[in-house]
Amino acid sequence: LIAMLALTAIMTSCTKYEEGSKFTFLTAKMRMVGEWTVTNITYDNNDVTSSYPDISISIKDDQTYSLKWNYGAFSLTETGAWAFNADKTTFITTSSNNVVTERTILMLKNKMVKLKELDGNGLSTVWTLEQ
Repeated sequence: LIAMLALTAIMTSCTKYEEGSKFTFLTAKMRMVGEWTVTNITYDNNDVTSSYPDISISIKDDQTYSLKWNYGAFSLTETGAWAFNADKTTFITTSSNNVVTERTILMLKNKMVKLKELDGNGLSTVWTLEQ
């Protein structure tokens, strides 16, 4: 009974992210690595998904990534490196042309990730990725 109460207390206080699971056996890296599709984009709390092309992101175990934007017959690919900050609450990408982007992790589940990026005006874009 004591062990069960202790486990319950730990599980309710272990969350790093605003949304998502409070407890998991998978590491943050294990949950982040994979083939992702952007399924929803909000800007300043407005759904702008339909304004964006088909976007897919391959996040690899060797801490590289490849992002592909499909505009019908035209596509654009960006490659680079990725990392977490020290406490794994921020996802940082450095593109091959050295553009660094930091996104706060709102949710990090095995099959769903939500990342928030702030623009120069303090407005946020929230990207929802699913496998």
